Amino acid sequence: MTNITFNTKKLIQYKNSSYENWKKHNFIFKKFAEHFFIKVTEINNKFENILLLTSDLNEILEKIMQLQSKKVVFQSQFKVFLDKIQNYKNITKVYNSFENLEYEDESFDLIIHNFCLNSLNNINDQLKKIFTLLNKDGLFICNFYGSETLNELRNSLIITDNKIFNGVYIRMSPGLKMINVVDLMGKVGFKEIVSEVINYQVFYKKLNDLLIDIRGTGETTVFKKVNKGLKTKNYFKTLEEIYFENYSIDKKIISTCDVVSITCWK
Repeated sequence: MTNITFNTKKLIQYKNSSYENWKKHNFIFKKFAEHFFIKVTEINNKFENILLLTSDLNEILEKIMQLQSKKVVFQSQFKVFLDKIQNYKNITKVYNSFENLEYEDESFDLIIHNFCLNSLNNINDQLKKIFTLLNKDGLFICNFYGSETLNELRNSLIITDNKIFNGVYIRMSPGLKMINVVDLMGKVGFKEIVSEVINYQVFYKKLNDLLIDIRGTGETTVFKKVNKGLKTKNYFKTLEEIYFENYSIDKKIISTCDVVSITCWK
């Protein structure tokens, strides 16, 4: 799907550091959690054992607690976030990488993969493992940022690079295309795959406010191979001018966030 390799250690570091001001920037996670809860309750199944892998704090977990499941395993690779989660009798907190799922086969009725897929280096292996962890009639819900997320910023960076450097650096992940993830799920063996895209548009008076929100949720893209960053005032000034020229309404720039949500059954 992509040959880009992410620096997982750095990603974890940035996410952990975002906790301090999380509530100032977590509005997308809060909005989507409401949508998620409506979706999962409409399925009208009683899920006894749930595995949650998520890059938010407790937005999705609070909704899961309303399902009154017997057991919820909450796994996170972000220790600061995990430590802040309140202890409940039916919640088991597991500190481990999202790529290390050390559970017995057919252990869960429902597995929720929430905003983790975009930063994995081997998505196919992850989907195969999740398939084995689900019970015979288990449900998998996978939410991730679609390829149109931050497309305005991505395009503005490309134009700015070409203008200043006469070439383009890889500064952002190209994102995941829904059709590619659905195809992988089908090959793994998932059935009744249903996908949807939830579109959010956020408006900013300044480019720096957008960048602060990205950093404030720990969603900064970090590659193993690092290229030049936004190192000069001239680069940032040019980038902001190009952004406003191409993607603004009423003196505010537009930022798109597309959340892809896929449900499928084993």
